[in-house]
Amino acid sequence: MRIYKRSNGVYYIDVTVHGRRVRRGLKTRTRAEAQRRGLALVADLEAQGAEPWTARKMRIAPLISQYIQSHYGARPNPRRENERRRVLLCCLGNLNYLGELTTAAVDRGIREAAERYRWANGTRNTYRDTVSAFCGWLFRRGLLRSNPVKPIQKLPTPHKRERRALTAKELSALLETSPLHRASVYAVAAGVGLRRMELAALEWEDLDLLGGAVHVRAETTKTRKGATLPLASWVVGYLERWQKQFRPG
Repeated sequence: MRIYKRSNGVYYIDVTVHGRRVRRGLKTRTRAEAQRRGLALVADLEAQGAEPWTARKMRIAPLISQYIQSHYGARPNPRRENERRRVLLCCLGNLNYLGELTTAAVDRGIREAAERYRWANGTRNTYRDTVSAFCGWLFRRGLLRSNPVKPIQKLPTPHKRERRALTAKELSALLETSPLHRASVYAVAAGVGLRRMELAALEWEDLDLLGGAVHVRAETTKTRKGATLPLASWVVGYLERWQKQFRPG
């Protein structure tokens, strides 16, 4: 057993138990507490290895709920939580216990779900990664001896078109030929660089036209962090014209 401290000040453990190497953060910055937690972890892993059937008889559905709670507990996101739960249940719904979680069973579950819901190869690959993340979580907790999804190969996907930004000339043409309300939205998108959902969630109260700034609310962002971003003068010009036209006085 080796306990060491990384540059972030947190202690980690590197140990081999029952032929399986485990490296895990101990979530403490003191050597004594790291030693205590390390010994407790080794004892727990040894006990799991001595009684493999205990884990094999655990039900999968409650573990999915625990996994989602641990993943989103600090920053709840109901939409993403429900989507991840739906994918896992679609792919693993025919399995009840961890002992049934084999490569063949998972591959069959993903394949049948893809045929039932007509997933494209890219979607199927994404959902395969979702199942793999769940199985990796189980593996790190000593509930699986290996990740059964790793041997499952991803399917080939069509070549994606290369995305590029509009040139200044193209943006100018778009703004000139669009109705004022659309041109104003395009101007904010190009001048600030907000995500689509962040842009759609903006309200007039979020715009400070006098100060030349836009306030992005935390609940509307992907990272759940708010921000105040500058507005270029040409963007403010579009917004002021739109405001006068559609909000007189």
